[in-house]
Amino acid sequence: MRVEKPNGDTVEVGELLDFARDTAFSALVGGGSEDPITRFVIAWLNLFGYTKANHDEVNRIVQVGLNVDIGDLVNRKILTRTGNEESLTNGRERAMILPKLGEGEDDPMIDKIHKALFLFSGERKALLGYFTKQNLTAEHPFWRTLAGILEVLPDGDEKKSARSLLSSKESILSEVAERAKGKAVQQELGL
Repeated sequence: MRVEKPNGDTVEVGELLDFARDTAFSALVGGGSEDPITRFVIAWLNLFGYTKANHDEVNRIVQVGLNVDIGDLVNRKILTRTGNEESLTNGRERAMILPKLGEGEDDPMIDKIHKALFLFSGERKALLGYFTKQNLTAEHPFWRTLAGILEVLPDGDEKKSARSLLSSKESILSEVAERAKGKAVQQELGL
């Protein structure tokens, strides 16, 4: 038996294995197009929540459709390593450890979500400034990813915050737009 591409070329075994691995992982994390680090967090939450897993289990997640380095996940404070076990670090802890979390243009979406959840529980002005600076509009993938993460978060404070942030989307975006209008008026008046 032979498998062909639409143009008639033969599909190689390696290509089929890559496709199968990607398909299996997409099914596990809900088929989103998030960056690999965010996809890792979604997979971890789906499988383990905030419980510990041994290093071999973590390697299995990475080997199924992801291109991430476990050492990088530890350095980014996504994973906390204790001996031969890792556990997922919650967003609040990450935001407190890494003050610039989610502020880079190329930061993974999970960093932006963790930063927004941290700010959401604090000062509204800082949250609105963050949304403005990151250009987190109604169409931004941030919202779809947040909704996906909400589905796999275990019950607790982080899930409550994620649900509240998602339900506050319209009011937050409205306030961001009002702030932008106010700044535009001030610039026109030379203030």
